[in-house]
Amino acid sequence: MKIVEDFYVLDPGVTINDPSGFIYFSDAVRISRRGLKHVIEMRKDDKYSILRIQQMCSRVLEVFLRPDMCIKNPNQTYAESYVSGKLYESEKEALLVVHYCMDGANIDIVTMFYRSEQRFKKMRDKK
Repeated sequence: MKIVEDFYVLDPGVTINDPSGFIYFSDAVRISRRGLKHVIEMRKDDKYSILRIQQMCSRVLEVFLRPDMCIKNPNQTYAESYVSGKLYESEKEALLVVHYCMDGANIDIVTMFYRSEQRFKKMRDKK
């Protein structure tokens, strides 16, 4: 995604054009431009490379089309949100996506990140 490249080089706090506009992964799955910039900043802090962030973004639809988990978010920072996840066993990790579905039409992504297979299974099995 070109926008990942554009945002990756920005310093934290830099103002972006049209921050409340959306990036669509499909007709219904979206993230605000401000939200994507925040995800990129957070993952850079976690030492994710630009390629890893691009990979994460390219996998978003897999998480919603074939999830291995979808639970109410146990973290109250994002009240009324859900966590969907897809396990990539060959890589021994899972992609987790925190999201809302407030209007019934769109899935609005809040954040996304990788977790180890072990932590993912512990979260999934805790339901």
